[in-house]
Amino acid sequence: MEFTINAVPPRATAQSVSRIGRTKDGRPFIMKDKRGQKVRDELLILLMQHAPPEPMSGPLAIKITFVFPWRKSEPKWRLKLGMAPHTTRPDGDNLIKMFLDQMGKARFYTDDATLSDIRVCKFWGDLPRMEVRLTPIGVSVDEAVNTT
Repeated sequence: MEFTINAVPPRATAQSVSRIGRTKDGRPFIMKDKRGQKVRDELLILLMQHAPPEPMSGPLAIKITFVFPWRKSEPKWRLKLGMAPHTTRPDGDNLIKMFLDQMGKARFYTDDATLSDIRVCKFWGDLPRMEVRLTPIGVSVDEAVNTT
């Protein structure tokens, strides 16, 4: 399954929207701030529009491409390229964590442990968007047993 969300990718990551709080007796705990909850909710709404009728299962491969809008300071020669690699924060591994969590809540797959091949790409570009390709991989257990 493939789909594109034509929206600016969230710059907030799962780590950046969490805070360490303390209970009255001083014990630490992790809490989610309101800004982060808003980002998660908006992302979930965008993903729900593309969710499959039934969650996918088995080993899965996912590739997510984040295209961020050009920076205002970007040189004109670079803008003419249409797209260029994004090499600044947020980090790809941090970006994908919240995205995959929200895909799980939208029931794209039964369990995120089934994601065996995870790829993330980041670019600057003319049209901000998030492109997702989620596909089953490998052979089934039945096929593997029949070949031996």
